[in-house]
Amino acid sequence: MALEHIYIYLIKEARNLLLGSKSNVAGIDCNLDFESSSCFTRLFKKVIGVMPVQCKKEAVK
Repeated sequence: MALEHIYIYLIKEARNLLLGSKSNVAGIDCNLDFESSSCFTRLFKKVIGVMPVQCKKEAVK
């Protein structure tokens, strides 16, 4: 349970980084120490509801 809360926090932090910085998805998942980019993408979609790339594209608009 605690690990799930940590991952949710990290995903929300990743969303903030995607929206507020010029960092790319690969850089953010690496900086937040996710096991793999596929794990990061899967969790991001589950928590936020969109893929990280889509979130970044919306931030650029």
